[in-house]
Amino acid sequence: MGKSKKAIVGYKYFIGMHAVFCHGPIDKLLKIVVGDRDAWSGSSSGGQINVNAPGLFGGEKREGGVSGKVDFEPGDADQQKNSYLSSKAGGRVSANRGVSGVVLRQCYIGNNPYIKPWHYLVQRIHRTRRTGETQWYDAKAQIGQDMNPAHIIRECLTDIEWGMGYNAGDIGNSFQSAADTLYSENFGMSLLWDRAITIEEFLNEVIQTIDGSLYVDITTGKFELSLARDDYDPDNLPVLDESNIISVQQVKRKSSAELVNSVTLKFWNQNTYATDSVQVHDIALIGMMGSQVGTTITYDGITDPALASVVATRELRALSRKLASVTLVTTRAISGLQIGGVFAFTWPRLGIERMILRVIEIEYGNLTDGSIKIKTVEDIFSTPAPMTAASEPTECASPNTMPVPVPHQYMYEATYYDIITEFGDEYVKQLDKDSSAAMIVADAPSDDSYGATVHSKITGEYEEADTITFAPYAELDGAIGYQNTSI
Repeated sequence: MGKSKKAIVGYKYFIGMHAVFCHGPIDKLLKIVVGDRDAWSGSSSGGQINVNAPGLFGGEKREGGVSGKVDFEPGDADQQKNSYLSSKAGGRVSANRGVSGVVLRQCYIGNNPYIKPWHYLVQRIHRTRRTGETQWYDAKAQIGQDMNPAHIIRECLTDIEWGMGYNAGDIGNSFQSAADTLYSENFGMSLLWDRAITIEEFLNEVIQTIDGSLYVDITTGKFELSLARDDYDPDNLPVLDESNIISVQQVKRKSSAELVNSVTLKFWNQNTYATDSVQVHDIALIGMMGSQVGTTITYDGITDPALASVVATRELRALSRKLASVTLVTTRAISGLQIGGVFAFTWPRLGIERMILRVIEIEYGNLTDGSIKIKTVEDIFSTPAPMTAASEPTECASPNTMPVPVPHQYMYEATYYDIITEFGDEYVKQLDKDSSAAMIVADAPSDDSYGATVHSKITGEYEEADTITFAPYAELDGAIGYQNTSI
């Protein structure tokens, strides 16, 4: 009888591809995720990397995996033409300077003809603009895996290509102070601006997340960044009273019906690379109101679960207090007050004595009138902190792990009993008396491992010979002598 031919059970697929994913230059490529599974992780600042995950989707018995050479192009100003793209297009290709991307050099993408989504985790903190110049105040630019929000705001204002194009001289000294504060608070952010929103909307998202104010100082014409923090002495604040207030246009306080006693904050968890949430409650207010009244806030730029809890508590403090909003018309005696600034408000006719207010808007009016209209809100730091309880985010990890070598394996020549038990009496009768067989046993490397493939070679390359299920495994706690009758 002749040898039986192997049947074709599937095909492997390979692809050459150029993918551009953002403005460059960027600092480094950190991770490649294919089909929601990590295909490669590391730190590449440019050049070729080797993706080696052929069993990512179950190996050859299932959907295969991904492997091959990938060129990472950070988008430097002197970036050269990619040799693979040039070979395929006869040299008529761009060097793709100013944009970051990858080139797949005929990479294996699995046993499925439909390519799975490829995602890339990149970092761009220490370099700016297309020239890749060093970041402003670089010592405080990076916070954990994230970027200092003061640096994000400053770059949005000054970048000449995708930002607003202001000069560095248009930025005030408060930016460095704000950067120092955010750095000390471990308040980093990671965000992608994809032009789905305007640059102004993107800026507002960052400012709202850090609880800050961005304004132009009318005395210098420079942008200033103010953070709402508990960093003042109430006894040393400027006072606005009957001596410098022309009129009180509005004093409005929240009603009980407007209060919120539970806040759920959604964020992007850097540990799971997925949207997560944390919930905080004002226990005392829930008891007073008799039920839970909640709201959900989303801050996509937050990636740290611990920071998410802090910000959620901050939001709860503002939403669970009957804070007053006050609109005043004042003389120009208080013209030095800026947006984000705080002062003490005294107005005996309303029974108000040194209420701490924070400025949220200023209207300077016309010069002949001489009045200034300011809108304020009662500062949350002048009110008692809520009695909170937090529900921490659940950091659920995927139960699937990458294939790894088995920790314990043993190969031996099969006995007659092994062969007849495995294959049956009729099979054994057909064997030559000099025949032999190898037996292989192995234990599972992890709880989600269900089997292993065995490869063998007599000459040439290794070929898949069989698949096996894992055997039970135990380790003795002591030696066994050949005369022992019990262990």
